[in-house]
Amino acid sequence: MKPPSLRARFAFTVTLLLSLAFALLGTALYVSSALFLNQTARNSLRVASNQIQASLDIEAGTMKLPDNLSEGSTAEDHPEGFTERILSVQGAVLRSSGVLAHRLPSPLPYHGPRFNEAGGLLVYTDQIRDSGVLLGYLQVAQDLTPTQETLAHLLTVILLTLPFLLPLAAASGYFLAAQLLRPIDLVTRTAQRFSSQNLTARLGLQTSDDELGRLARTFDDMLERVEQAFRTQRQFTADASHELKTPLAILRTIHSVTCQRPRTAEEYRQALNDMTPVLDRLSSLITQLVTLARLDELTEQGPEVTVADLTAVCLTAAEATRPQAEAQKLDWEVFVEPGLSIRAEPSQLLTVVLNLLHNALKFTTAGRITLQAKRQSAPGNEKTVELSVSDTGCGIPYEDQPHVFERFFRSPSASGVEGSGLGLAIVQSLVKRWGGSVAVESREGEGSTFRLRFPLVTPEYRSDRLPSGSRHAKP
Repeated sequence: MKPPSLRARFAFTVTLLLSLAFALLGTALYVSSALFLNQTARNSLRVASNQIQASLDIEAGTMKLPDNLSEGSTAEDHPEGFTERILSVQGAVLRSSGVLAHRLPSPLPYHGPRFNEAGGLLVYTDQIRDSGVLLGYLQVAQDLTPTQETLAHLLTVILLTLPFLLPLAAASGYFLAAQLLRPIDLVTRTAQRFSSQNLTARLGLQTSDDELGRLARTFDDMLERVEQAFRTQRQFTADASHELKTPLAILRTIHSVTCQRPRTAEEYRQALNDMTPVLDRLSSLITQLVTLARLDELTEQGPEVTVADLTAVCLTAAEATRPQAEAQKLDWEVFVEPGLSIRAEPSQLLTVVLNLLHNALKFTTAGRITLQAKRQSAPGNEKTVELSVSDTGCGIPYEDQPHVFERFFRSPSASGVEGSGLGLAIVQSLVKRWGGSVAVESREGEGSTFRLRFPLVTPEYRSDRLPSGSRHAKP
């Protein structure tokens, strides 16, 4: 059996709650009306008792009864159904008025002023005293029949009205369910339309800042991120394909030319030698692509970071690239403070520093390259480490600086320099994964400085050993 929809369950719940609310409202109306009528009758009897006692003529301990309380007479000053009676100390009836006086109960034994119901009457009994001397009892009563009829009529109206309110409650429940669940229906339809071929579907709800409004905006933000991820993936695939085409085309050309006719051993050897740098470039490109793919996967799974000796890594990278700097006749400066540790994977940290140094070597034909690592104090007195690589190369045009960390980005001004455009993207991905930041400062024709900042790891948190596979990170 198919379970009821959320809208049906919501409408049923609202109908049930509204029905209970109507029932409680009817009950409250009936009870409050009964209490009000009863209290009104009690107040009237109490006032009438006080008025009658004030009208009595009492002299020297003797009570003279007024004529309008003679036996069997009707009190004209009181409403229909009103009865009053005066009794002696022994309980004998002295005077009474009202046709229902015979239904009044005896006031004895007397336990103070009180109300009680008897024979369909509400009776109030009080003493008549003069200077503390008991002279008799006064009883006033009100027929409860009109009150009971009023309450019975009210109950009938309530019971007859409730069945007509149930359809109204059901309609209200269904309407509320439709209105409240409309954004969810829209989310469902939008999710069904959203696909790799249709990435522009959005809710676009201009709702208030309530739970459903925030849900709609969060869903739109998620779709925006998914669309951006698809675009990035497509761009990445297109750029990777483009970068792979060039070396593959060169290899195909060398192979085609070599195989057009028989060659000597020396010619074949030369063809293979011509393929070597192309294969090296292709291998480097594939390695960088695999590195980026692994970084994306690690970012989704969460970082697994150890503690790396930044000082040792910087010195190792500097020694590895010094021969190339000397071959280019560049000034090679290294300023690294001792005892610098950060949270990073040592072998990947070495890759970051080498990428920055190789990048500086590629774009610097004369002048100086400086590698520096030092402690700094961030806002809030937090200790950080700044790693910087500066060069006096060609610099980066201002309009290209926001894009230098994008994958496959290559500035038009660097068209004559070999590279895949992935090195700085790898640097940024790794640095962000370790909780750091990376920035570039550059002036065209004067050089560039890349600054990396990391939280400093204090000595008590330093690891005593590096993980396996990172021996090359030691000095």
